[in-house]
Amino acid sequence: MSDRFIVTGNFTDDPFAIDMAQYIGLREDISDVVSLKTFANSEFCPRYMLDVDDMEHIGRRLEGKIVLICSVSNHERSRNDYAMRNCILARAAKDNGAEQVVLVEPDLFYSAQDRGPHRIGPLEKDRPDIDLKKFDGQAFTSLLYAELLKKSGVDAVVTVHNHSVKVQNLFSEIFEGHFHNLIPTDVYAHYIKNSNFVQTGKDGNNLVIVSPDKGARPFMNAVYEALDLPECKRVVMDKVRTGEREISMTFNPELSDISIEEI
Repeated sequence: MSDRFIVTGNFTDDPFAIDMAQYIGLREDISDVVSLKTFANSEFCPRYMLDVDDMEHIGRRLEGKIVLICSVSNHERSRNDYAMRNCILARAAKDNGAEQVVLVEPDLFYSAQDRGPHRIGPLEKDRPDIDLKKFDGQAFTSLLYAELLKKSGVDAVVTVHNHSVKVQNLFSEIFEGHFHNLIPTDVYAHYIKNSNFVQTGKDGNNLVIVSPDKGARPFMNAVYEALDLPECKRVVMDKVRTGEREISMTFNPELSDISIEEI
């Protein structure tokens, strides 16, 4: 089954892509499967490394293959650059006959811009004008990114803990349900309880988990339930945006298990 898969990252020697390839049992070095070359004018031009002597299957050598594009960002290039690389990698796969292209992007790009200056979709039908005004003159980049990926040939998207309901809905709609938002509560709870890095104390009496705002409470509570440590405490913060790039945080005593004096 693993011979149906081709794994690539969007930059050379991407450790996430290498780990993914090893996890599904691929033995070939991913750098030998896809060449992430760049033209002298800086344009990205990847090439899926196929049989150079095969003259009978030109443009069809990826038939029956499932291409996994593992997408993370680093400081070498901007997220804008990596997003465009994802689109080109997907198009190259589909132009050469790939059966399916799956984007695995744990931190889904452009999710912060999950609204635009218009009411789009049922979740936005009651948005007040003052909210629309915040995005006046800007682009609805979450929607744009989803549409670009789909047009490029991406068939499914896998991400981790995307907490924007609007982003989840629009990706689910555009990818016809093939959008998978993995919620890592069990992974977090297992790490907290079993790693040497976190000293939870007896029944969690040395542990406090914090929700940075009210929107994160469901995830915090899910981690709390998975921990099953009755003495663990929860703290909820209130986040207020004071400017385009500034926020203030205050302690919410009504939604927290402890008082400000105990923190």
